[in-house]
Amino acid sequence: MKLHNTGADSLAVRFLQLLAICLVCLLVLEVFARLYVSYFWTETKKSYFMDSGEVRGRLASHTYLPYIPAPSYKTDTNRHNSLGFRGEEIAPEKPTGITRIVAIGGSTTYGSHVNDYTQSYPAQLGALLNADTRGFEVVNAGVPGWVSTENLINLQTRVLPLDPDIVILFQGRNELFAQAFNNFKPDYSHLRTSNYSFLHTNVSLKRVFKVSRLALLVVSIRPSSFGWKRYEEHPGYGQNRYENRPNLKELIINLDNPANNETYRANTASMIAMAQTQGARVVLATMAFQPEKFVSGLLRVQVIAPTPEERAAFNEALASQVEENNQIVRELGNTFGVLVVELAALNSRPELFLNDVHFDAEGNEERARLLLEALKTQEFWGEVSSR
Repeated sequence: MKLHNTGADSLAVRFLQLLAICLVCLLVLEVFARLYVSYFWTETKKSYFMDSGEVRGRLASHTYLPYIPAPSYKTDTNRHNSLGFRGEEIAPEKPTGITRIVAIGGSTTYGSHVNDYTQSYPAQLGALLNADTRGFEVVNAGVPGWVSTENLINLQTRVLPLDPDIVILFQGRNELFAQAFNNFKPDYSHLRTSNYSFLHTNVSLKRVFKVSRLALLVVSIRPSSFGWKRYEEHPGYGQNRYENRPNLKELIINLDNPANNETYRANTASMIAMAQTQGARVVLATMAFQPEKFVSGLLRVQVIAPTPEERAAFNEALASQVEENNQIVRELGNTFGVLVVELAALNSRPELFLNDVHFDAEGNEERARLLLEALKTQEFWGEVSSR
């Protein structure tokens, strides 16, 4: 005689029903998540959480540099050309009759805080130059986060092959990080890690996200709770040695050490010499800086200097160092006989600043006008025209 355990069978049926309901709910939520991500997330945000290749949003990996602007990147208001410079397409070989100007620097040159690429200072300088007489081409070779070591490599490997007539060097604020971090090394290895690659960050979670957008939405609410390493995902932050980040006392001591300035001096001198050797004219520019508006993930002021008294000391140390870097620029200008444009004079226009160094579109236009006035001095322009 066969006995049936109807209670156990009923429990199994209920379990299967509950499982089916859960699976249907998860399926519905997954469909919702896919639609939400597809319609409401920007391509940059999708790239941040899902890409594992050579491109991360507007940045791309490079053989000799930590990253460059992603070639052919394009949004409604921003674009990079196929060579990886912000702006319109240019021919690698300089066209006949064109005066090619290349602007080198960090985010202040790239124009990070203006979404429209035509509002960066290099783009506005090009527009001003061509307003009266056509035949000028201004290339924006600025890259957010770079210090002089990266600008030096950029000049040699990406800029000089373009055969520029004029090279503008506008840098100095990002140098603060290398000069302020502990355990200073002349090659800046105390600031940059040698084994960073954004090709292999958060790999396990990204594999899950490619299968499930629901998991992606859940993790995106509190990424760190699920092991997401936020800094590693951003090339501008993931390459840095945060173990060497200073406290306020260390920062003041480090910035007061003259030896910490020599790499910036040597790198800038090398860039001037390299450009001049190829026959390009060099223009140096000083940096305007508003320390009370300082914002950075590398030196988090709210952690380093939380009280008003500490913030005042922090501001004074940073402002003094930026001015020291400006003085290095002036001294090198005198040593090499190159034009120095005092963009630091724009400190008198605080309304143009979006933060400590980044300008709005009007501020970038003012930068461009000051450079234009200096470039068009008879002595400088005559030497360029005779090249």
